[in-house]
Amino acid sequence: MVDFEHNQERRDRHWKHFVDDFEMPEGFSDSSYSNDTFPTIMHDSCRIMVWFQDIDGWIGDLGGKEEDMPKYSVEYHETENIYEYNWDGKDSRYKWVDTNDWNEVLEVIEEWNQRQRFIKLMDGVELPDGFELDEKSLDLKVSAFPTIVSSTDDKDNPTIEILLYDYIGFKSLGWDDDILKETWEKIYPNEYKNNEFRIPRFQVQFSDYENLTDSWDEVLQAIEEWRKTQ
Repeated sequence: MVDFEHNQERRDRHWKHFVDDFEMPEGFSDSSYSNDTFPTIMHDSCRIMVWFQDIDGWIGDLGGKEEDMPKYSVEYHETENIYEYNWDGKDSRYKWVDTNDWNEVLEVIEEWNQRQRFIKLMDGVELPDGFELDEKSLDLKVSAFPTIVSSTDDKDNPTIEILLYDYIGFKSLGWDDDILKETWEKIYPNEYKNNEFRIPRFQVQFSDYENLTDSWDEVLQAIEEWRKTQ
């Protein structure tokens, strides 16, 4: 058995050993206390946190086996505060990931960030019946914008797409504000009068149909037109 004691000195030493060589992920800060078994960092939203395990805490406090110890654990939820959340064993929005690779921790954080982006873009609206998020579209290396598609479609060749626009997506394409304004005004001159430039919230496209709109009702109307073609 490894001797174990909760104290600030141990936590500070552990923190320096595990964290000082890494850059703090954006939006995260130290969330651990002197009586914690392991140091943690948490996002400002309190929806995702990272645990930094060490062998004395793993064995001495938790009674674990050395061969089972992960170096990092990431706990997160799409919408709930982790501190206040009690998992019922069924909620798929809650995840726990163990790894020994810091790069994998960063990948999990990025995936969670993109999921938060989708949730924000869907604020005030719900997925239509028979539609779902194309999970691949949350990866900025694959798609600039989160995309909703028909649940029955081949995701590589969808018959209808609803793109959720934001600055993050356009900037991932290398478009700055000037390029955005110039391009959109050129393509859609009647949409931006008196220099009141904005990015439309949604784009619906299928067959020869394409519509840019801020209205979810217009999106739903377009879906009904698409259904008639199926």
